[in-house]
Amino acid sequence: MRSVLASPDSGTRLRLLGGFTLTLCSDGTPPPVQHQAHRLIALLAIAGPADRLWAADILWPEVTEQSAHSRLRNVLWHTQTRAPGLITVAEHQLGLDPHLQIDVHDLRAAITAALDAVATRRQLGVLRDSGELLPGWYDDWVSAERETLRQRQINALERAAARLIAANRAADAVALAQTAAALSPLRESAHRLIITAHLNLGNAAEAWRQYEAYRTLLRRELAVPPSSQIRALIAPIHPARRDSGPNPPRRNVS
Repeated sequence: MRSVLASPDSGTRLRLLGGFTLTLCSDGTPPPVQHQAHRLIALLAIAGPADRLWAADILWPEVTEQSAHSRLRNVLWHTQTRAPGLITVAEHQLGLDPHLQIDVHDLRAAITAALDAVATRRQLGVLRDSGELLPGWYDDWVSAERETLRQRQINALERAAARLIAANRAADAVALAQTAAALSPLRESAHRLIITAHLNLGNAAEAWRQYEAYRTLLRRELAVPPSSQIRALIAPIHPARRDSGPNPPRRNVS
């Protein structure tokens, strides 16, 4: 059979961020591939080339080894008939055609570049705009990779935002820090970056609004006050917040 991935420009793309979407031609038409094939394709995209016995055990841990391997053979036959060349088979090794563009790989590259301080503007956009890995999938191997990717993405976003603030690009830093805060709402370091960026831009009201939103969230979710570090940031614009105690009562002036 002729491969559906004839060249890097064939319009073939696999999206796992925000949900599973596979397109194998320039018009964006998805191939008629069953869900079990989706699971194998996603595993190979996330883990890379894999031993077929290992892949079978990961995908079907609840059945016997013989049954898992039988299921894998069926999935491989199904995929090869509907999307020839998508999955490569070399002896006992499975992989994906190297022409396939995979969004998770783009995100991983953007994370590494941001942590190494060499991210391009496009890669910062990938960091900012990428969705969650395979939402609604509850396989252990998906959940583990989802959390690993989330933590690395947050760290990269914060690192990039801090560098942008230091380079007097606070406006660009706000969006990155906001994404980090959205990925981990109780993470104080992300909120500190947002507040710092707003203060550097002279937007005291926005900085105060961010602090108040975070303080309210902490009180509702954990019943704790913000740390001294974040209170120190907003102290110049609201001295009454230098400590975590209640504001002093107002005195009547006659």
